[in-house]
Amino acid sequence: MTGRYPEATNGRRDGPFATLERARQEIRELAAGGETPISVFIREGIYRLSRPLRLYPADSGTHDAPVLYRSFPGEVARIAGGMPVRSWTPVDDPEVLSNIDRSAKGHLVQADLKELGLDDFGRPDGPGLELFFQDRRMTLACYPNEGFMRIKDVADEDGHQIHRISGSKTDAFYYEGDRPARWTCEKGPWLHGYWFWDWSDERQRVESIDTNRRLITLHQPHHHMVTGRSSLFMPSICSPS
Repeated sequence: MTGRYPEATNGRRDGPFATLERARQEIRELAAGGETPISVFIREGIYRLSRPLRLYPADSGTHDAPVLYRSFPGEVARIAGGMPVRSWTPVDDPEVLSNIDRSAKGHLVQADLKELGLDDFGRPDGPGLELFFQDRRMTLACYPNEGFMRIKDVADEDGHQIHRISGSKTDAFYYEGDRPARWTCEKGPWLHGYWFWDWSDERQRVESIDTNRRLITLHQPHHHMVTGRSSLFMPSICSPS
């Protein structure tokens, strides 16, 4: 198999390679001298990768002999690291539904990702999961649906300042409203917020929620920046600790 033909030929003894990894391996051998430009034409379709396709500087070829990956002329090829989720079923767990707004009941569906072999969702303080529907990225469940909640006040006036702006290195703050009372049943909830500067966002694990005092305490080690009054946060991740 040489990979030099767009279709199977010679009694199916030659034709295109079946995987991008195999093409990469062949190119590394062909491009050892770096004298000839090489193009990899990917036939139409969606190619789902179960692991990253790693390309290093040497895989780019040289200025005079570049290595290019492109769709076959007139076709559209896509390389995807995601996995289709089709086994959706209605949410009928009474405990789950008890924490859902009445207006949303009857409209919720769920899928068991472990059945698809997906059991590593990355670190909660990383970029988080993504879900796409009809080529559009969906908004994952969060509160509020738009914007953020605001910190009412810090729990400890420790006198800390940055550029004469008051803040606190404490790991606890007060909130307004009763919404966080719904989060106490979650195992290891996390909050996503701009804790002091409006250009520095972080995800922080919650240690406890005191609904009587309306006080949220973050798990240490907590955010790198201090907490400020009227800072923004929202519960964008609720995952097992």
